[in-house]
Amino acid sequence: MIHFCSYFDSNYLTRAVALHQSLVRHCPQFTLWALCLDDDVHAAVSALGLESLQPVRLADLEQADPALLEAKQDRSTVEYYFTLSPALPLHLLDRVPDIESITYLDSDLLFYSSPQPIFDELGAASVAIVPHRYPPSLQELSVWGTYNVAWVTFRNDSAGRAVLERWHRQCLDWCFDRAEDGKFADQGYLNSWPALPGVHVIENPGVDLAPWNFMQYRIDLKATPPTVDGLPLIFYHFQAFKAVGPGLWDPGLDAYGEMDKGLRAWLYGGYLRELRSAARLIRSRAPSTARSGTRRRPRYDLRTLARRIRRGHVIVSVRSLRL
Repeated sequence: MIHFCSYFDSNYLTRAVALHQSLVRHCPQFTLWALCLDDDVHAAVSALGLESLQPVRLADLEQADPALLEAKQDRSTVEYYFTLSPALPLHLLDRVPDIESITYLDSDLLFYSSPQPIFDELGAASVAIVPHRYPPSLQELSVWGTYNVAWVTFRNDSAGRAVLERWHRQCLDWCFDRAEDGKFADQGYLNSWPALPGVHVIENPGVDLAPWNFMQYRIDLKATPPTVDGLPLIFYHFQAFKAVGPGLWDPGLDAYGEMDKGLRAWLYGGYLRELRSAARLIRSRAPSTARSGTRRRPRYDLRTLARRIRRGHVIVSVRSLRL
């Protein structure tokens, strides 16, 4: 049994359910532990009744780890969420005795093939981290960290727990949404991990394909599954993807560079279909608690929006995602 964990609020509910459904297709035996950051999400996840998607109340985590509540006093909501990144897997290792390893996932990932090659590459090591793999043109982004907290695996052994407990202490002490003295939120701390015992850096280019690194790879969409430099695409990271209006979606690519139209349509058009499928599932089983995840929309004036649509920077969807 493979154990994953993630956290999300109402705005990311459909993304998290889409993530879960993609794991159902590509990872036969798994549990995704879902830290629910508000009551609506907990009610919705519970109502879904999916054995492989297990809700965890934020209040229960805070009761088990009271230092979180003290840290909560001096940081913003998003900074507190970052503080939870090591707290959740540590809580699960302490509370669920049969977990041999736990993998934290960002909730805005989608899997396209089995994650088993990641575990195969990890081998006997105790911790797996994934580099951002910035191309030379985007090296200035390394201020946000060499490694991406999208996939982080901890084996339930002395080396794995030592790294996780260290990360937990660091995030309790300092976890803010700014780059400062080599730190950034929960992510900058990973820069020093390769020097720690038991840590392995995942090199597979099919792991964490993302808006900031796709441009340096040969991506074959005709293969099944699609390949990245000849290796199966395992998961893509839909960071910064957001709704900007009814039926209008911003892929969040502007900061990184142009994406081929065919690749953009395949990735982001496909992701919209996955979100709609997740929305239908939520609507069918948890209609009173459903949330679309589209409430927070950046404001664009009409001229700017029209220009972004013409340039292909905004996806025009026939149907908006509604619940």
